[in-house]
Amino acid sequence: RMLVDLAGPALTIALLGALSLSAWVSLQTGGAQEDRVEKFVPEAALEGHEEAAEAFLALSVLVLVVAAAGLLNGKVGAVARYTATAGTVALLIAGYQVGHSGGALVYEHGAAQAYVGPGATTVSTERTR
Repeated sequence: RMLVDLAGPALTIALLGALSLSAWVSLQTGGAQEDRVEKFVPEAALEGHEEAAEAFLALSVLVLVVAAAGLLNGKVGAVARYTATAGTVALLIAGYQVGHSGGALVYEHGAAQAYVGPGATTVSTERTR
């Protein structure tokens, strides 16, 4: 047998593939919105978020490839499986960085102002009783 049992790893690889695809789509849509938001947000903050998103995409694809190599039997497959496991931890950290920098764009730098036009309603932060 050259491949390990595919039942469990197939789900992992499918999820990593979906993650990589969604990271790519997010990067494309974020790039498309950059011109609109850059009027309100410092360039350094936008670049930091974009670089974090690019790193996340690259890491997600790398972990996907390594996880696929984990389907192999023997030492190569075993090393790939351990490496992919460590890679998912790195993906969690990278995902946090992208989310944190994106949140900073909105909550610290006011990126949402790009989407508020004349006549837009504001949401009250006061609780009603």
